Amino acid sequence: MNWIKGKFFILLLALFTFLGIAPFLGAYPIGRVLLEISLSIVLLSSLYAASLTRRTFNIALVLLIPALLISWLHYLNISSQLFVLAHIFMLFFLLYTTGVVLADVLREGEVTVDKIFGAVSGYLLIGLTWAFVFILLEWFMPGSIRTMEAFKGLFTDDMVQRSDIGKFIYFSFVSMTTLGYGDMVPANPPARAFAFLEAAMGQMYLAVLVARLVGLHIASTSSKERE
Repeated sequence: MNWIKGKFFILLLALFTFLGIAPFLGAYPIGRVLLEISLSIVLLSSLYAASLTRRTFNIALVLLIPALLISWLHYLNISSQLFVLAHIFMLFFLLYTTGVVLADVLREGEVTVDKIFGAVSGYLLIGLTWAFVFILLEWFMPGSIRTMEAFKGLFTDDMVQRSDIGKFIYFSFVSMTTLGYGDMVPANPPARAFAFLEAAMGQMYLAVLVARLVGLHIASTSSKERE
């Protein structure tokens, strides 16, 4: 049961918890605080998972500190621009840590249970990263993501609320998995391009990941047999 102590298991547990509660907490004041705490745990778990070397840890830490500080300062209503700044830092932090996690998962070595957890975590991190891309796109270009007429009753208006991360997470994963329910749609060229790129990335990730892990498993098995 050593894999329970693995860094990727901790990250996967944090991701599942956050993604599972995000859709339910955004509408309530106390819920937003709990959501922020849960997101902070995900970010700290990502930092731990990205600590392969002192260099990767330091780079991730430099990106994480301002993201966390500005994100929590946003609750003091010091400046409305803090929301955007915090999400920009979070986006760059997630981009970096996701890359580090995937590099670790795909490198040579035995395919362990924790490495499989890392592979699943990488997939979830990609979806979460794209959610922040869509949040920032909606902020700078309001109306980029809209709900269909038949679903207007689910939201306060036909434009997705920029402060509700749960809706952006939903849209991100629906795009990445190519489910295409149609209740939320990209409404301008940049949003459509990002949705297409995420869908393509999600499919390529699964194809490349499975092939790589199978190859590593075969190589590891053959090496043990020769020994």
